[in-house]
Amino acid sequence: MTLKSIVPIFILLFITFTVGWYLGTTPATVRLQLFEKRNPAGISDRYDFSEFSGDILAEKSRDRMFEDVKIAVKGPMVEVEIGHFVVRGPEGEPEFACGYYTQVVLTFYADGMASNGQLPEMTVVDNCVVGSNVNRMQPLRIPFQQIISERVGDADFSFNDYSNVSMRNIGEEWPRSWYLHSIRLSNPDFSDREIRSDHISSGKGPIYNFNF
Repeated sequence: MTLKSIVPIFILLFITFTVGWYLGTTPATVRLQLFEKRNPAGISDRYDFSEFSGDILAEKSRDRMFEDVKIAVKGPMVEVEIGHFVVRGPEGEPEFACGYYTQVVLTFYADGMASNGQLPEMTVVDNCVVGSNVNRMQPLRIPFQQIISERVGDADFSFNDYSNVSMRNIGEEWPRSWYLHSIRLSNPDFSDREIRSDHISSGKGPIYNFNF
């Protein structure tokens, strides 16, 4: 076997090794975003709002954010999943909402409990990430079992593998019944990239709740 015939084999082996190393060391959610970010057409046509702009785009985005929320208590945590959609990018091109926006902020209020006349408030913050199903965002994870094991009171929590949580207006005990008041998507690098939806502006009542 000549040197000339061996070189292509070494190149092929190098490429195979490099791809295998990348797939083995890169988190699945990152790989998913890198591949899917190039193909917003993979999302359902119902959630592709890239042909709209201005107030119409904002209205459709707000409705989508609040129309199909899924909340599930899973052992020691609560998962909150938001519907995903496609927006009009800065050059008019279709772009995933998670990409155009980089942060998700959820605001919950405690049901039926008030401290000094104010409802207890929980804010949950995480990165905006495309879910394994591109029609949905990756769930935000609230570590409730760990939170209620802490001293009762206003506090900020940051646990590994969970979303960041802030508690405000907390009384003498941790509230166990919460409802989703608002969802906000933003991009701190672009001040004009922010959209907020709540149960009033979306025309929906506070129907997304959970008890822990």
